[in-house]
Amino acid sequence: MECARSVMFLFLSQVLLLALLNITSTNALPPAWDFPAIYNFGDWNLDTGGISASFEPIQAPYGESFFRGLAGRFSDGRLLIDFIGNITSNDIIVITHTEIYKSGVCSRLIDCGLPYLTDLTLCLREEQTAETSRISKSLHTIDIGQTDIIAGFHQMSNIQLRTAIPDIINQFSAAVTRLYQLGVRAFWIHNTGPIGCLPTATFDLRNPKPGVLDKYGCLKSHNEVALEFNRQLKSRIRTLRADLGHAAITYVDVYAAKYELISNAKSEGYISWVGVHYSQAANHWVASHILNGSYSDPHIPITHACHKRLHY
Repeated sequence: MECARSVMFLFLSQVLLLALLNITSTNALPPAWDFPAIYNFGDWNLDTGGISASFEPIQAPYGESFFRGLAGRFSDGRLLIDFIGNITSNDIIVITHTEIYKSGVCSRLIDCGLPYLTDLTLCLREEQTAETSRISKSLHTIDIGQTDIIAGFHQMSNIQLRTAIPDIINQFSAAVTRLYQLGVRAFWIHNTGPIGCLPTATFDLRNPKPGVLDKYGCLKSHNEVALEFNRQLKSRIRTLRADLGHAAITYVDVYAAKYELISNAKSEGYISWVGVHYSQAANHWVASHILNGSYSDPHIPITHACHKRLHY
């Protein structure tokens, strides 16, 4: 018994020492407050005005909780990217490109968003050829999966959609590799959220059989597909870290953060906005929980997302 206690004490001491060393190494590095820009690519949950500018202004009551007028956001107020853009005291430029869902212009982030980003990156690199250009210093945020999966549910069976996931991941990986070749070094990549918890997922569901919904009223089958997508995405990011030697790639488990929020809906209050988007209050809650690194792999705050050595 005494021997077992000694072994356990030694083990816990080593764990504590490793934790302290990790905290020390993080604190010793200067935060990346000097991001000259954030290049944000994602779906309409992060759209700061692309769809509105391209087609027609998004009308009230969108924006009513913060902007008091037309703001191009698919929310009652600010989005997750708005809160991410406030991480620094500097005036960060947030450049957002949004996938257009079922518009006839672009159906998915993979088909349009990331190729557009590589074109934009290439144009800027032609103007600034130095390795320390805006592109290499900037943070590139990518929010992937929701529109791909929602569109998949409308077009194919769950089995077919699961079969299509590797192809989506492969295209994503190729696009990230291309960005890296163009000089991008700091990536902040969100996985997809609990799609089965969106009100639209259960809107037409009448008298569901036992086991179809989880204890929070989320559609299990949709969330299972989202989780499988996230599993493959996280695995591929590990491979990309090994292949792209100078890249700092942070994987952010937005699914877990949003699911925690939804599980506490009774105490947290209003979450959904028109059934598919998140309210400003929900976006603020998620931002406050992910920006400090609590839901990230590795567990580092976004202010240190450019420091490669913390990603291993």
